[in-house]
Amino acid sequence: MRSLQLLRYKLLRPSQSNIFQFAPVYLHGQYPRITQSTIGRQMFASEKKSVPHEVRTAAEPRQNKLYNVRLSHVEQVNPSIRLLQLTIPSESDGDQSQENGESLQQQSLIFLPGQWLDVHIPSITHAGGFSITSTPADARALPSPDPSTEPLDTEEPETTQPKAQGRPPYVELAVQEAPSNPASAWLWKPKEEILGKELDIRVGGSFVWPPSEIEMKSIKNVVLIAGGLGIK
Repeated sequence: MRSLQLLRYKLLRPSQSNIFQFAPVYLHGQYPRITQSTIGRQMFASEKKSVPHEVRTAAEPRQNKLYNVRLSHVEQVNPSIRLLQLTIPSESDGDQSQENGESLQQQSLIFLPGQWLDVHIPSITHAGGFSITSTPADARALPSPDPSTEPLDTEEPETTQPKAQGRPPYVELAVQEAPSNPASAWLWKPKEEILGKELDIRVGGSFVWPPSEIEMKSIKNVVLIAGGLGIK
């Protein structure tokens, strides 16, 4: 195999052909040797340099309140992404009273589109940050239906009907599989190991809709870009 010859590239312009020149020299045997061990060392160095979510987003605003939630549903949407539903306990789920006498159900979780959740897992040192895929309305409890009409008389004996319950408030997260991220790795455990577990969450982020610094009346067009999970 013959040696590579000197390669010379010129960036030509219609009127000024001599202004830009680029002439790299590639000689046979002088390329850096890339091996699997080299790639492995680079990947390990990259993992060591990874910054925890809480540190990376330390300058972003966060709510003061921590919400206690229960992992109630896990859905596998594709080989690398899970949807996790976190249910906010209602007033009847134990003694949830606050210092001001309000329950968690009365003091609903409030967030804006574009914010994320800090997810605190008891066995993990640093909280993970995950994208919210449910709407702000889903985090508010739906009231139990109120019967507006009297039941029709029937010949059947009276039976005690169970009391209709409204939908409990919840928030849904999209979590991508990432074994090097402790919080993500925990949320990717087998479903039977994590369903029903209690976690703490906190709302954070300032890149929201509607933007606080812009008057809605002045907005004519909006461009929304779906760029993947975990963009902060």
